[in-house]
Amino acid sequence: MDAPPEARQADLGQYLVRNGNDGAAVVDRLDSDDLDTFLDQSPSTRVALTRVDSGDNGFDAAHFIRNTDAEDRAVLDRLDGPTQTRLYLRYGEGDLDASNLRRIDELIESGDMDQADVQRLLGILETKNRDPFVGDGIDSEDLLNIVDKGADLSETRVVTKPDNIFEFGNAGGETPDTLLLENGDVDEGWTHIRQRHVTDTQIDAQGRTSYFPAGQTIKGRTLDGPMESDTDVQRLITRAVENGDPQQGSRRTVAEYRYSPDPETTGVSDMTVRVTSNGRIIGVFPEEGPNVRVWIRDQNDWLDNIR
Repeated sequence: MDAPPEARQADLGQYLVRNGNDGAAVVDRLDSDDLDTFLDQSPSTRVALTRVDSGDNGFDAAHFIRNTDAEDRAVLDRLDGPTQTRLYLRYGEGDLDASNLRRIDELIESGDMDQADVQRLLGILETKNRDPFVGDGIDSEDLLNIVDKGADLSETRVVTKPDNIFEFGNAGGETPDTLLLENGDVDEGWTHIRQRHVTDTQIDAQGRTSYFPAGQTIKGRTLDGPMESDTDVQRLITRAVENGDPQQGSRRTVAEYRYSPDPETTGVSDMTVRVTSNGRIIGVFPEEGPNVRVWIRDQNDWLDNIR
């Protein structure tokens, strides 16, 4: 490596003093052009790169500098130190590449992502191999694609790929190969599902309301069953969209995934998941099962009590 100009030499000297042997190990792997690029990074970015490089984690700061350009690295200045560190680790593990970094920067620039979304993306990538709410094969491209379609990653609870993809066709819009469940609101998503089919918040919204049995108490009745929590219901929803049989829904932009879970482990034998053409899970309800109970609004009673 040729000796850098005097100002660069001073900058390099300060960097080496502050980062010691770890800094020297990074510098030793950089040629003169790459060293200039490295020293062009902000002090906080250089520190973060060096700290992660020194760990036993597969990340190589010299490789990162050598294989990214200024537009790829622009996203770094938009992230705080802890988020940068997590990003470097995902890069080192091969979960992110230079094109992903550039795309994240573009999505932040357009307002479609913020740091909370980046943190959720990194969290999904970090835990995807052990998270029951992240399907097999989900990668950074899948996550960035759903952001392009308007998803809010920071609000996403489930993201997975169905075994059976429903073909919406031109009239119905795109055919999604990645499906997600967001927190949503009272009309769709997990908030709606929970209020409508787990709690009594929307019990009288329609003439009849079916309930997932998760140990909750509704109208003085405890809905016992093998499931015990919201988490169990979300696991069931995940399995339903991964393994269900899709068909056209009541609207051309909605598909219905029909699924028959094991009633002994869920208390449900038949259920339906409604999915839009942009991949959002908007509604889920149980239809039958040994522990499924149905409230009849006009009778102000449970269906099995009326029969």
